[in-house]
Amino acid sequence: SISNLSYCQIQKEQPGQIIPPLTAVGQNLRWYASDGNPYTNAPTPPVSQTGTFSFQVTQTVNSCESPKATLQVTVKTIPAPATPKPTVSYCVDEKAAPLEAVGDAGSTLRWVDPYGRDTTLTPVPPTLNVNVQPGGDIYYVYQVNASGCYSARSAIRVIVNAIPTLSLTGSANVNLGQSTPLRLTFTGNPPFSYTITGGYSGISNKADTTISVLPRGNTTYQ
Repeated sequence: SISNLSYCQIQKEQPGQIIPPLTAVGQNLRWYASDGNPYTNAPTPPVSQTGTFSFQVTQTVNSCESPKATLQVTVKTIPAPATPKPTVSYCVDEKAAPLEAVGDAGSTLRWVDPYGRDTTLTPVPPTLNVNVQPGGDIYYVYQVNASGCYSARSAIRVIVNAIPTLSLTGSANVNLGQSTPLRLTFTGNPPFSYTITGGYSGISNKADTTISVLPRGNTTYQ
């Protein structure tokens, strides 16, 4: 006598189920794979991947082996939550909004902050300081359905940028009609976009760049 089984797929990042070896009601049980090859002992079904797995079992009484009964193990999963904004950026001290994720109907979203703390409360990332970690802080979100199955995690990267600055240096004197170099020095995270007096604008991927300007008279560049 056998009973079919159902498990959730175990996600390595989250607590999983304890999966015992298969059992059946009978004497001197012998277990077989679906291809007929025998197991030495009662097998433990795999739960690292989804699908339906078949196992066969017989009992032996008075040296007579019974026909094989087929036991099926179904391993279910649920998808990771969708994240409309997988990367969000703020300036230091800018007001932050709660992170966004969308799960399946009836499922509960759970969040893991950069310190590994697990909660059902949607995080609002702090923006008081620039990120210590290069590339920003990573938050994770996963969902748990009504059957208790855990999904894989989705990541959301939060970047907090320093307030950028730009300094301008160049020649104090130039003859009328001649162009002159103007050095731009940025602080913050590239790329940098700039707009300067006289209609000069552009984007620089470097913290130090030089452009050429043509003053049409005494000019203060800002």
